[in-house]
Amino acid sequence: MRSRIVGIGTAVPAFEYDAAASAKLALSLLPPATRVGPMLRRVYRNSGIERRRSVLPDFETEPRRRLLFPESADFRPEPSTARRNAVYTAEAPALAKSAVASLLEKGSLGLEGVSHLVTASCTGFSAPGWDYELVRDLPLPATTARYNIGFMGCFAAFPALRLADHIVRSEPGARVLVVALELCSLHYAIDASPDALVANALFADGAAAALVTGDGPSSTGGRPSFAIGPFASRVLPGTADEMAWTIGETGFGMKLSSGVAKSLGKVAPDLVGGFGDPAEVRHWAVHPGGRAILDAFESALALPGEALAHSRAVLREHGNMSSPTVLFVLERMLAEARAGKVFASAFGPGLTAETCLLELES
Repeated sequence: MRSRIVGIGTAVPAFEYDAAASAKLALSLLPPATRVGPMLRRVYRNSGIERRRSVLPDFETEPRRRLLFPESADFRPEPSTARRNAVYTAEAPALAKSAVASLLEKGSLGLEGVSHLVTASCTGFSAPGWDYELVRDLPLPATTARYNIGFMGCFAAFPALRLADHIVRSEPGARVLVVALELCSLHYAIDASPDALVANALFADGAAAALVTGDGPSSTGGRPSFAIGPFASRVLPGTADEMAWTIGETGFGMKLSSGVAKSLGKVAPDLVGGFGDPAEVRHWAVHPGGRAILDAFESALALPGEALAHSRAVLREHGNMSSPTVLFVLERMLAEARAGKVFASAFGPGLTAETCLLELES
């Protein structure tokens, strides 16, 4: 039996910020003596991002209120990790439910018979968490088995989908709801270090939901779907220090090396070649971790300019939302419904590359 993704829904929070305003705010929050202005402006200008969303109204030019940061002009003192996590606990459930609602709006999909819930997140913790609230409020059966993929970063959608694939193939009749959610903006850092400046410029908030079922015409209702093929994982040797996600006193800190894109470019041909002939791939769902990553991937594989159009569009419109981001890319492909093989990949701390070969069937 094969499993398939029969629908994807996405959601973003209400507060939208364009790149120019974000750059201006970032510069205003740093001490006047800090000489990072040219570098900071260059980061925002070259990011490939035009706008991002956040659960926080805090970054508005004249915020009506602040949900996380104090009312001071310089946003100091920075909120504690506990305070940031409290906002995560309060805000995550509604965004997760919005992603599922978006999924249910696609055709005649329903939650009847959902047997398992797999969630992925790395930007906050609580127990019982928003996975529990989904079961309680959607409603899902009280017997729904729950699994959480925690703290794996941008590639976590793939372990979540792999688990859903295993469940469906081992339990005929299973229907697995997968939900990835991140509130990256809660960890905005008032810090002049290059790592913090880049993270502040790239990351955003979002959620995505996917329904995974068994194979067969009755599972799709005639809608386009992705048949799930093989998965592959790879830890890139010698790259453990290039990306890391640590818990500090004032939020989670991101370490981002300028060498990430180069490292991924080097292994891109091997990642694709592990699934056979790259010429057979029609669609490319590459996690838009940043413009440099997409450029490196495109160059290493000699892809035509339009090959990563969906990835670049998601980056432009939403930024890097960590784990749900690649599902935003796949949602666009599903809506387009152009049949063919899809190479899907995401990258995260490690460096770790997660990949999957899908077949878009319309």
